[in-house]
Amino acid sequence: MTFASDGTYRAEMEFDGTQIISYPSSCLGGGQCPVAPAPNAGVTGSCGEVSPGQCRCEFVYDHFSLRFAGTYTTADGTLTTVEPGSDPEPLEYCVEGNTLRLHTNEASGGTTQTIVLTRQ
Repeated sequence: MTFASDGTYRAEMEFDGTQIISYPSSCLGGGQCPVAPAPNAGVTGSCGEVSPGQCRCEFVYDHFSLRFAGTYTTADGTLTTVEPGSDPEPLEYCVEGNTLRLHTNEASGGTTQTIVLTRQ
């Protein structure tokens, strides 16, 4: 990710490998495990119930790339990014030396995610 002083940013990410996510089905609004992820170029996977009330998803990434750009603002420990045509996405952030930590907290799905970026 590159954050420019003019308030714009761009990101280029590539994923390879396997991601396994396990969680209780009660974390989902309907209480049902998803059957399969949405199809996407470079990503295959499956989801299902592995025991009563327990979901497991496995995704395999084969040179899956994401590229996006937009504008950003910072205030009171929050970095807000906006891609054209999308809603603003607020992220808590912390900078320590050359490390930027971004923390998401999705109220609708109850998930959290921390992204750690190191200056090159």
